[in-house]
Amino acid sequence: MTDGLHLNAPPLLHDRYRIHAKLGDSRLASVYRAQDERLQRPVLVHLLKPELLATLSQRFAEEAQRGAQRSHPGLLDVYDTGEVGQRPYMVTEDVVGQPLTERVPLPAAQAVGVLRTIVGAVALAQSQGAPHPPISSRNVWICDGGRAILLENWQLSPREAGLDLAHYRAPERVRGEPPSPATTVYALGILAWETLVGRRPFTGPTPDAIATQQLAGEILPLSHVLPRVFSPELDRIIDQAVASKGQMRYPTPTDFGRALDLYVDGVTAHTGRLAILQHQYAHPSQVARDTQVLPAVASEIPTMPTARPQARAVAPPPPPAIIRQPPARPTRRVPPPPRDTAPAVQVASQGVAPVMDQQAMAKEVQRAMRKELRRQSCQRSLLSFAWRLVVALMLFAALYFGGGYLFTTINNYVTGQVQRLTPGQVIARQLPHWDWVTRLLKNNTPDIPLATTYHVTALLHMRDGPNVNGTKLRDLQPGTVIRSLGQKQLDDQGTEWIYVLDTTGGPQRGWVANLPDALQKQ
Repeated sequence: MTDGLHLNAPPLLHDRYRIHAKLGDSRLASVYRAQDERLQRPVLVHLLKPELLATLSQRFAEEAQRGAQRSHPGLLDVYDTGEVGQRPYMVTEDVVGQPLTERVPLPAAQAVGVLRTIVGAVALAQSQGAPHPPISSRNVWICDGGRAILLENWQLSPREAGLDLAHYRAPERVRGEPPSPATTVYALGILAWETLVGRRPFTGPTPDAIATQQLAGEILPLSHVLPRVFSPELDRIIDQAVASKGQMRYPTPTDFGRALDLYVDGVTAHTGRLAILQHQYAHPSQVARDTQVLPAVASEIPTMPTARPQARAVAPPPPPAIIRQPPARPTRRVPPPPRDTAPAVQVASQGVAPVMDQQAMAKEVQRAMRKELRRQSCQRSLLSFAWRLVVALMLFAALYFGGGYLFTTINNYVTGQVQRLTPGQVIARQLPHWDWVTRLLKNNTPDIPLATTYHVTALLHMRDGPNVNGTKLRDLQPGTVIRSLGQKQLDDQGTEWIYVLDTTGGPQRGWVANLPDALQKQ
C-alpha cells in the first residue's frame, strides 16, 4: 500500500486488507472500513493521524499490543498492527450498530446488562494498566445483536467530543484535582443514570456551563425521576457511584461492577413455589414434583402411609379436626365432624408438623379486612370534610365581600354620597394590608438586573468608577464569569465601561472596560 489512502482503486494494505471507505476521525486515528482478503472478514483499520506522529506514535503502538493481549466483549478485539508510510496502524474487528445515546432509555434489565459489560471492560483495562476509550454514551455502541462495546467514536468533531465528555467529568476534576479510579466510577455512574432515565443530569451550551452545574447541583435520585422503576437497591448503587465527594463513591470500577453483579444475582435468584398442605397427605415424590424441590430435600420428607382408607368424595370437605391441649377453663364444646368426612389426623402421635389452625386464620383475615375497611372509611371521611370546608370557605368569602359591597353602596345612597365604589375597591378595602411583607422582601432581596453574562479571557481590573483613574477594587483573572448590571458609560478616551457584579470570593460590584480581547459575551 502506498502512503495515501485516497487512490481511485481500493488500496490493498500489505497485500491483505482492502480499504473500502473512510468512516471518520477519532481523537488519535483515522478510521477506515476494510476487508481482510486472507480471512474474508470485515475489519476496521485505525491509522494514526500525521500530526500526532511525533508525540503519540509509541503510545499508539503500545496500546495496540495491550489490546491484542486482552479479550472482553465490551472492547474491540485487536487483530493486527503495523506501519505504512512510517504511520502506525491497528486492525480491529468491525462493528455495526448505533451509539447508546440514540437508544436510551433502555428497559431496566437491558440497561443493567449493558452497564455490567461496560464496567467490566473498564475494570479490566485499568487492572492491566492499559488505556481505554473515554466513557460516554456516544462512545458506547449497541450492535445489532445487542452487544455493547466501548470504543473511540469517529463521528464527532474535536469540539463536539470536548462538549460530550464534559458531562461525565467528576466535580474534583473540574476543580483541577488529578484523576483517580473514583473519577472513573463517577463517569460510569452518570452513564448508568443516563441509560435508565434517557437524558443527562446536567446540560449546557459550553463545558464551563456544565462544570458550573456539576459543582453547584446534586444529581436527583433515580426513584425521583423514574418512579416506574422501583428498585431501592439499584437506586442506592447509582447514588453511591455519582456522589459529589470522591471518598463517598466506590473506590474502583471493579467494586462498582461487583455491586451490580450482586444486585443481578439477588433479583434473578430462583425461588420455588410453596406447597399447600391438605388434610390428605400425598406421596413424597408427588410433593417434590409439585413444589420443585431438590432430590436431596425431597428424600428428607417423612413418608406417610399411602394405603390408608379414603373418605367418600364430597364437595367441598370440611376442614379436619384440630388436636389441642385441654384448656384451663371450660370452653364451648365443638360438635363432632360429619360422618362422611375423613377421620381426624393424630398429628402429635405421628411426629408430623401440626396442621394450620383454619379458624385462627379466618379470624386473622376478618381482623385485617375490618382494619382496612376502617382505614378506607376514615380516608373518605377526611376527604368529605376537606371538600365541605373548602365549599364553606368559598361561600363565606362570597357573602363577606358581597355583603360589604352591598352595605357600602346602600350607605353611600342613604348618607347622600353619590360616589359608588366598584367591587374591586370594596374587596381591596376588606383585605388586610401586606405592605410590610413587600418591604421586607424588597430589603432582603438585592435588586440585580442580570442582563448579560461575560467570560473574562484576559486580566481585567475592576474599579470604583468608569475610568482608568478610579480605585482598583479587584483583579479579574481569566476564566472568571461576571454579570452585567445594565449600566454602561463612556470615559474621556471613548472607552465603554460596564457596571458588573463578580461573585468570585464574595460579591463585588464595580466598573470594567469593555475590551473585545478581554471580555467574551456568553
